Amino acid sequence: MLPITRLFESEAAAHAAIDRLVEGEEPRGRSIVINPTDLDAKAQVDAAVAAGSIMEKHRDSLLAAVDRGRFIVSSRPQFLNTGSFVQTTLDATCVDPDAIVDYTPANPSPFSDLLGMPVLWNTSSKTELWEFNKDSSFGISLLSHDNPTPLSSLFRIPLLKTPKSARGSSVERMSGTSAPFSSKIGMKLLSEPKTARGSSVERWSSRSAPFSGFLGLRVLSKDD
Repeated sequence: MLPITRLFESEAAAHAAIDRLVEGEEPRGRSIVINPTDLDAKAQVDAAVAAGSIMEKHRDSLLAAVDRGRFIVSSRPQFLNTGSFVQTTLDATCVDPDAIVDYTPANPSPFSDLLGMPVLWNTSSKTELWEFNKDSSFGISLLSHDNPTPLSSLFRIPLLKTPKSARGSSVERMSGTSAPFSSKIGMKLLSEPKTARGSSVERWSSRSAPFSGFLGLRVLSKDD
């Protein structure tokens, strides 16, 4: 967690603020107080910056505060979710709140950038996946027609789409027939104009009931 630094008018006010942090279960050792009357007060500021107890960007403001006789309290929240408690507690009794510029990260979305996820910034969409479209069914339309599967591309998920069958594969060998599976297992289609030469179907094709004839069953005929 980044340190939170505030200025106080007196040593008593500075230590009282730290006591309230301790009451809120923030370890006392995570807070420091710099007394402006100490001869090495400015050296203490530099040492705190080097140790990460004070942000470097606040150094000049704090050195100027030492010259004004302000006590410095800087605390590093123990957990991410206790940062607001530390800030609220210090803000309650601090002075010169405008003397220390609030921290704004150069990168407002470090975790999203780490994962390669698009983010919204400055009220306009920076995402390359979608944009809002009031005319679409769900208000979402693709920004790029070159990539119809942005999520799959984002997470590097392979697609089932293959432009061509593998050369020499069974699919390629059967691709010239209208019914490759039927052809592969020798099943005859109704759409063929002629029966296979010499097959049993060809031998029976001249009879109106080839299977009944084969089994010796009598059939009804217009001739009867």
